[in-house]
Amino acid sequence: MVLTLFVICVPLVFVVGVLVFFPGSSLRQWLGLTGILGLVGLVQLFWIIPVRKIVKNNHGEVCGNCLFILTGLDQEGICPECGEHYTIAQTRAGWEKDFRTKYQEGTDR
Repeated sequence: MVLTLFVICVPLVFVVGVLVFFPGSSLRQWLGLTGILGLVGLVQLFWIIPVRKIVKNNHGEVCGNCLFILTGLDQEGICPECGEHYTIAQTRAGWEKDFRTKYQEGTDR
C-alpha cells in the first residue's frame, strides 16, 4: 500500500513543484516528462508488484517465461504451460537476481 501511494504521489509532487518553482517553463514539456514518469509508475503498479507477490508466495518456483506456478512439480522438467525447459534451482536463482532477494524452499522470506 505504501509503495502504491509512493508511485502515485511522487509524479504529482514533481508536477506541482515544477509548476510552482518554474512558472515560465513550457507546461507541455513538463507534462510530457510527467507522462513518462506516470507510465513507469503504472508498469510497476500493474505488472512488477503482482509478479513479485506471485513469486514470493511460491518461493521462487514460478516459470520465468509464462509465470506458471511450478510448486509441486519435479526439480527439472518442461513447463506444462509454455513448454520451456526449467530447473527449480535456475528458476529460483533468476527470480532472486531480478528481485534482489532470497527464496528458500518452504519459507515465507
